Amino acid sequence: MVINDNTLAPSLFKAGDSGTFSFIGGGPSGYVAAYKLGFFGGLTTRDNPFGEVSWNKVPSDQPLKSGMDNIVTNPAWPLADIPGIARRSRDYVRAKWQADAQLMSMDVKLLRSNAGGIPNVQTSQGGVSLNMRFYSPSTQQGMVFTPNSTVSALFPVGVIDSYGDGPLPDDFLDLPQAVAQLESNDMRAKQIHEAQIQDWGKETSAGNARMHGVEWMIDSQLDERFVVPALAK
Repeated sequence: MVINDNTLAPSLFKAGDSGTFSFIGGGPSGYVAAYKLGFFGGLTTRDNPFGEVSWNKVPSDQPLKSGMDNIVTNPAWPLADIPGIARRSRDYVRAKWQADAQLMSMDVKLLRSNAGGIPNVQTSQGGVSLNMRFYSPSTQQGMVFTPNSTVSALFPVGVIDSYGDGPLPDDFLDLPQAVAQLESNDMRAKQIHEAQIQDWGKETSAGNARMHGVEWMIDSQLDERFVVPALAK
């Protein structure tokens, strides 16, 4: 850690201190933030990506807690309680990023052993990649949220065009129920590989699939592609 005048001196911190610090690496310009130590403990930092953040000391013999710990409560495949995950993720992103953040899409994938990818959810069936795309109407900025990511949970993508796409509603068909519909019809595979949900607008196509409105697009492990409506009629 480098403090103000490039002196490597974390031991010089004392109650009431304030100033700036930086970490070298992690990007072309590293990381720079302002800090202030409280007189009765605690640390407050302020930077451009995350604004003002308060830090508190926790016991060293316990695992670190995160506001993302309770986002995924049932780590099994296919991932369940997707509407709940969506609502909890939206609340987290609004608190950490933009207050008007809207959840635009969700993508959940069971990572194959012979394919690349970094899991952020562990299940008994293997590692799962879960990411969500958010949009802020007031700033027109986008954000990709990957809960419990080992790199960066919140990844800003700058100003984007939403093309008038609507956000996901508060409630929609859960993934296990969508998969059950496929299993009772014509899906040949025993397991799905990937599922995406969003409001696809008036009509969108992806390969042989045609989506309309809020729907699941689901790929099986035999590379079958299905579309399942996600709103009650």
